[in-house]
Amino acid sequence: MAMSWNASAWVRESLCSLDALPSYLDMYHLFIKSAPSSNLSQLMTMLQLSCYDPRLFFGLRMRFSQELSECCDGRCLDQCANALFLATRRCFVLRGTPDFIFEIGNAFLAARIPQMALANYQWSLRSYGSDPVVLFRMSLVLLDIGQDSQAKSCMQRAI
Repeated sequence: MAMSWNASAWVRESLCSLDALPSYLDMYHLFIKSAPSSNLSQLMTMLQLSCYDPRLFFGLRMRFSQELSECCDGRCLDQCANALFLATRRCFVLRGTPDFIFEIGNAFLAARIPQMALANYQWSLRSYGSDPVVLFRMSLVLLDIGQDSQAKSCMQRAI
């Protein structure tokens, strides 16, 4: 019988062993590298315990997207949308940092919330400038919600 992995206990144990770590960011690398593949609720617990830090989300973004795309529970998707919104509010834009805003937009898209994905893509474009990948994703979302002329405009900007 496989044992269930408890995200809360794992994070608490990891935090207790952080005394030897040289920097705050090492905590996120530790979480990301040593967390087993887990379900959406466990990923949400990790994000909540990190105070919705976008750096932790960025490290776990592929797992989030996979779990969100497979999730059928409406209540769970609503909770995740709220957590993604809180992570978005904590995003920061600095030269040389990854585009957390775009990645959270991708998670909203995986959660089937195109309006929030679109809002994040627009914010990403305002913050980081015109990026063909963001424009392409944005055009796909616009097509999905029936905004064909805006989708065409985005695609032309991407090219």
